[in-house]
Amino acid sequence: MAGAVCNDPMGADLQNPGGRAGKIAEAVPDGVAEGRSPGNPPGFPGVPWAVRRVDRSVAAEVAGRWPGAGEVRVWAVRLNSWQDDPDALYTVLSDEERKRADSFVFARHRRQFVISHAFVRRVLSWYVPARPDEFRFGAGRYGKPVVAGPPAGIGLEFNLSHCAELALLALAAGPVGVDVEGFRADLAGPAVAGHFHPEERRELDALPPDARAAAVQRCWTRKEAVVKAAGTGLATPLDSFRVPLGAAAAAPVAAAGRTWYLTHLEPPAEAVGAVAVAFRPAGVRATLLTGPLFPQVPRRPGLAR
Repeated sequence: MAGAVCNDPMGADLQNPGGRAGKIAEAVPDGVAEGRSPGNPPGFPGVPWAVRRVDRSVAAEVAGRWPGAGEVRVWAVRLNSWQDDPDALYTVLSDEERKRADSFVFARHRRQFVISHAFVRRVLSWYVPARPDEFRFGAGRYGKPVVAGPPAGIGLEFNLSHCAELALLALAAGPVGVDVEGFRADLAGPAVAGHFHPEERRELDALPPDARAAAVQRCWTRKEAVVKAAGTGLATPLDSFRVPLGAAAAAPVAAAGRTWYLTHLEPPAEAVGAVAVAFRPAGVRATLLTGPLFPQVPRRPGLAR
């Protein structure tokens, strides 16, 4: 969807350049929130979201416990209200990531990139005995990011998506893809629906006009989650496979030569998303983190906000 930059190569955007626009609500207090996006009908639940402040208890809870068979873990941060100094977060990135951060024209895109990539490194360090700055990343055939070390061969599977000021990180013991979009009420036009399967377009046309925008957004995020999980990007055309538009539970989808299972996501903000994995998930745990992610570290002068 045309708009502001919403993803980057760590979320497999090498396969799908371009972005989408989004509007994210203000922070919510710690606790548990049931995410819901405007336009979704009653009885269309999202995965329950816990809201946790980063402290030692969060790290201790997941230390060394990489998601097992049937488990999916989703972490989220708001990029516009994060308490870490972006200049400090810059120090945990690789040389390549720093070059990419410095290449952004707009300060807000640089800030979003730095925070979201530092966020990935911090969360991975909770599961693997390595410092955030020690992780190395490679890429699959179509550009999907993979953990190259340390240590090598640990089978970590992750995927990052961000739209405007919200970033989601999905983890699983197998291929995983995640996508998030800020909710928009103007997404029911033919320019977007033209990317969909003919059966999806017929299903959308049959909906009441006031229900189409939300259905289009669910369809789009689910399709992007699938191609990101497959690691093929737009080498798998979005109109070559069909996703369910209304089912909130995990649903099987045939695409890119295998079966994928989708779970609907509604972060506690004006956003909608989806996570796709290559197994039927026994459960999806989702947590919105509040900062800071890192203790105070030396500041790098000059990184614009």
